[in-house]
Amino acid sequence: ADGWCTEASSNKWEGIRVREVDGQNEGSITLQNLSLKGKLPDCFEDFAEILTSFKIQQQPYSETESRCLSGTLPPSFAKCTKLKSLMITNTWMSSLPDLFGDMPDLKDVNIQSNDKMTGPLPESLGNKEGMKQLFIGNNDFTGDVPLSWASSSFMYLNYGEPDAHTYIHEVGHLLGLIDYYPTIQNETASPDPAGRIDMMDCSIGDETGYSK
Repeated sequence: ADGWCTEASSNKWEGIRVREVDGQNEGSITLQNLSLKGKLPDCFEDFAEILTSFKIQQQPYSETESRCLSGTLPPSFAKCTKLKSLMITNTWMSSLPDLFGDMPDLKDVNIQSNDKMTGPLPESLGNKEGMKQLFIGNNDFTGDVPLSWASSSFMYLNYGEPDAHTYIHEVGHLLGLIDYYPTIQNETASPDPAGRIDMMDCSIGDETGYSK
């Protein structure tokens, strides 16, 4: 990406945006379909106090490593303690290091379709009480799921009552059914191809013929 780790102001680096929100600067890094290759530079300390969103989304099905981002998140990424949203999709990155312990505001994580991403799942991702979305799929992680990931808070409504829609949906997964909605950000995909009715969509009605 142009400008990275040069003498140019970080506001001029490609994919970086800084804006003022409630009197505070918030920064985002969005590296989408840029044909990046090589490894991420270890210079995230430059954004430690402002970075709230970090997204890498490469074109799917890159055939060679020379056309894909590789390596892993560098150690300085752990200094981005204001991070709220993380997306890494369709890369050849090799692992997901456990760098998220000091990120209490991290609520939205999407790590999908990284064919070379192996090793253990980060334990610290399971300690986020306010986590709203955690998508981990089509990678090559190994080992057991950390005990810290054993949360049931998503099974309840905001006022503490069990959410029957979610229980029905998760039972579908136990029976081998997949989600009937896109779990990877895609501007061309329909957000509700099953009309929000089926148990593997939003489960607001009877199950369709796909699930019976």
